[in-house]
Amino acid sequence: MKLKERPYRFVRAGASATEETVLAVQERLFPFVSSAVRDSHAAEDILQDVVLIILEQVHLLRKPDRLWPWIYRVAWSKVQDHFRSRQRIRHAVEPIRLEFSNLDAADDLLDTMVRRESVEQLTMALGRLTHRCRTVLYLRFYEQMPYTEIASLMHSTPGQIRVQYHRAKKLLRDSLLASCA
Repeated sequence: MKLKERPYRFVRAGASATEETVLAVQERLFPFVSSAVRDSHAAEDILQDVVLIILEQVHLLRKPDRLWPWIYRVAWSKVQDHFRSRQRIRHAVEPIRLEFSNLDAADDLLDTMVRRESVEQLTMALGRLTHRCRTVLYLRFYEQMPYTEIASLMHSTPGQIRVQYHRAKKLLRDSLLASCA
């Protein structure tokens, strides 16, 4: 018997029921959310939020047969929150701009050219990152903001911001290594 046929079963507590819920929600909603946000990492973050809300609030659901429509509404609400937060962040944080002014002070023309090329490669690698990744990197690395402040600015949790920061660093490193190879 599939979860679809017994939509309210996982409301009754139990570790296996919770795992079943998480797997069912991820399996069913990931295509929906990822096609809406067009970013698999953001989709995973949104799905985490959706699962938390479902587990916390499913007991409030009055009509068990309306479970999946409710879950889709929660997911759509989180997708809209994602786009709203991107809009706020875009206005709050200026894009990363690397300065060339200190490059011209080099003694050697070759050093200047190597530094400029390095800055150009870094700029291109940053351009390949999503806006959210660039923002988290900028706020954490350049502004040296703690995870809690970044989380409050981006309407997220410090744990999610920490994961996004490390994910952004890895993506940046992989992008730079690929451009050097």
